[in-house]
Amino acid sequence: MFRDLLATADIVLENFTPRVLRGWGLHYEDLRKIRPSLIMLSNTGYGATGPWSSFPSQGTTLEATMGISAYSGYRGDRPSKVGQSYPDFIACWTGLAALFAALHALRATGQGQWIDLSMYQVGAALVPEALLQYQLDGTQPRRIGNEHERFVPSNVYPARGDDRWVALTVETDAQWAALCGAMGRPDLARDFADGGVRAAHRGPVDAAVAAWLREQDPFEAMRRVQALGIACGPVMNSRDLLLDPHLAHRGFHERVLHPQPVGWRPMLGRPYRWSLRTPRVHRRGPLYAEHNREILRELPGYTEARIEQLVAARVVCDAPNIVKPPESMGIAQLLALHAVCEVDADYREKLGIAG
Repeated sequence: MFRDLLATADIVLENFTPRVLRGWGLHYEDLRKIRPSLIMLSNTGYGATGPWSSFPSQGTTLEATMGISAYSGYRGDRPSKVGQSYPDFIACWTGLAALFAALHALRATGQGQWIDLSMYQVGAALVPEALLQYQLDGTQPRRIGNEHERFVPSNVYPARGDDRWVALTVETDAQWAALCGAMGRPDLARDFADGGVRAAHRGPVDAAVAAWLREQDPFEAMRRVQALGIACGPVMNSRDLLLDPHLAHRGFHERVLHPQPVGWRPMLGRPYRWSLRTPRVHRRGPLYAEHNREILRELPGYTEARIEQLVAARVVCDAPNIVKPPESMGIAQLLALHAVCEVDADYREKLGIAG
């Protein structure tokens, strides 16, 4: 069935380790005999060649091997992950660029292409500052968390409210004097007037700024500090982003209708706008197995009887093989884990959606 589908395909994406498709007789050299113009993207941890090619991988190990963990984390602490599966995102963007390039070459030459993408190499290519720094002066970036090597204060500070934070960076002595004025602390402006002195006394400077910001609403702090010409902004949570007036003005969140009981929901749009057209989300994402039969009916020889046989044999699945009960990760548990901080019962009204 996979080979039958392949005969009508333009692109195949796969992310097994290199041995898997070879073992099934489905490597690119096998597949292009069926579809000579085929473009195939193999996304693996370390590529299809080399001494590490057989290693499975996932985000945490890739961040470590690509080197980014060496300088992510806090002072005096161990290396840290930089986010949620960072290598997955950069591999996706790189893979899309490679696919567009392969499609361009296909139009020009009529030839397909096998793209052997190594996530490890993508990561190493995207830590250029660290590599350049070592080449230039033999030093390596230090783990400094949200701090800045030169500017003090420059950090993320707690603000008023539950888990609310403000990012702030002072770059000049004049900015520091202005901030001290807003804080009502002329003593700080006098004692730490010079940037070098502030850098040498990072701890007490950070503590003073943190003590002031802890009593401030994060958005009000942003307005007050930005008015002084100082870089400052709140750390947004999901609610802030969904209600953000700038994103609303840009039309970033689009309303998309899903089957009940979900109904209308805001969905991420795109971070760009076109001058002559208005691209938009045309439809919701598919439900599980929603289009199985529709796709198979397009293949020669796939009658309704044959399709039902495939479903009955679970070659084609209309439902997951393993189903977790709905309460296995409900709102109560998410709240307990702090994966969800708060639930707005009136979220539909706040977002201006119905149904």
